[in-house]
Amino acid sequence: MYSGHADGSVRVYSISQGNSPVSQIRGIIDYSITSLTLLSNRHQILATSMEGSVVHLLDLKMNKSVTKYEQQKFYNSAGHATISPS
Repeated sequence: MYSGHADGSVRVYSISQGNSPVSQIRGIIDYSITSLTLLSNRHQILATSMEGSVVHLLDLKMNKSVTKYEQQKFYNSAGHATISPS
């Protein structure tokens, strides 16, 4: 299970390990997380925030940002990232 937070962090939980996060990604996103989308490989997430014009690709195994996609035309106040088949 994973969750995005107002401090810009992403936390990963394991139901079998209780209420504490098993890992966290912090210090990459400066705004409240608005959307998380798990990729089919199950260890990467697209994250959007209140900032609105950046989509971050985060790696849950390495606990870091892989890349970010930044462009003003991405701006969306709802901030939901989705995956589209190519």
